[in-house]
Amino acid sequence: MLHARHILIPFKGWWPPDRRRATLTKEEAYGTAVELRRRVLSGESFTDLARVHSACPSAEEGGDLGVFLPGDMEPAFEEALRRVQPGEIAPIARTEHGWHVIQRLA
Repeated sequence: MLHARHILIPFKGWWPPDRRRATLTKEEAYGTAVELRRRVLSGESFTDLARVHSACPSAEEGGDLGVFLPGDMEPAFEEALRRVQPGEIAPIARTEHGWHVIQRLA
């Protein structure tokens, strides 16, 4: 079982355009994800940043996605998650929803 929280930064032109109100270009969204990851690694609260910046409904829970099984999330998300130990921040991942800053919790 896996447990993670994330910050989702969508971008214009990414799927599904009718469900996302993305205003950033792909490059701007990636830059935002890089900056948020840097801020987390510098000691800022992941949950606070997720509440303010994440476009995912999980933002209300500080980005917490709860516990899930391998295969429940998109492959790119899970691949980034597997590269780190619990408590660590994964490399930025791109899925069909946008760019993700991810923290593995378990």
